[in-house]
Amino acid sequence: MSSSSSSEEFQTIFDTAIACVQMAEQTYNIVCNNAAASSQQRTRRYIYRNREESNQRLVQDYFAKNATYQWYYFRRSFRMLKGLFERIVEDVTRECNFFQQRYNVRGTLGFTPLQKCTAALHQLAYGIPPDALDESFRMSARIARDSLHFFCKNVIQFYGPKYLRKPTRNGILQLQTHHASVCSTWFLLHMVLDERSSRELKRAQERARKDVERTFRALKKRWFILKKPTTYLGEEKLQEIMYTCIILHNMIIEDEGRAICALDEEETIPETQPIEIGGEEYINKRAEIRCTETFHNLRNDLVEHIYGVQNINLNLDPPDDPEDEFSENDFM
Repeated sequence: MSSSSSSEEFQTIFDTAIACVQMAEQTYNIVCNNAAASSQQRTRRYIYRNREESNQRLVQDYFAKNATYQWYYFRRSFRMLKGLFERIVEDVTRECNFFQQRYNVRGTLGFTPLQKCTAALHQLAYGIPPDALDESFRMSARIARDSLHFFCKNVIQFYGPKYLRKPTRNGILQLQTHHASVCSTWFLLHMVLDERSSRELKRAQERARKDVERTFRALKKRWFILKKPTTYLGEEKLQEIMYTCIILHNMIIEDEGRAICALDEEETIPETQPIEIGGEEYINKRAEIRCTETFHNLRNDLVEHIYGVQNINLNLDPPDDPEDEFSENDFM
């Protein structure tokens, strides 16, 4: 009797264990099916953009032997001549694997270096967001964004040492000579200073300060991305974009024969030692700069120089200043 009872009890426990295992298997299958369905829903839909046709159209429009748009339209669209752009494409492609055409994980041939560099340059030139290039370049926002990022980094790394170099003594002298050659008589006339017309100095200084504003305005006119910087870019990327625009601007000027200072690779820049603020040398330099006697001597020398070069009548009456908004103290 006891043996039969034990056998029945064992069978009951065994059946219960089998039922639990089966329930666990069902639960596991349900969880796996839900996870697979959820993963399938999250999978990004692949869009066939026909990038090959886009590349053929780009080549035919600008880079073919009988291109649709000749050099004038190329320069207006790319902000530079075709030879310079092709040299940049060749250099960044050689330096960075991103611009080299490769097959992706789907076995599809990727974008060409021309497509990626053109997309990056159009973002700089027109200030358009990356997702706006999909229709014209058949390029996703991610690829367009990466194209701009790697283009800026490689331009800075490859061309920065030459086109972002510090000014040398010979370079400064060349700039001064060029400035003196293009400076108009009218401007020099208004730089003539005596005790009655010292307020003209402040006006001249304001004109000089505007040179910096004009320089930045020229950059914004050429590179619209500086005119309306996008909010999604961080400080580091904005700095890269700014440096890239300056480098490309200098390269374009040199390529078109409008550069003022030529690079002298043998000239060395002497090292300068910083002056401690508040120290004895700092105080002496500050006193020397603010010396009134030195200021008047430099002003008189400038008057004599202008008179000797331009033969200007220094006895001319200064222009009227009805508001009398400048005084001698403005220059002290």
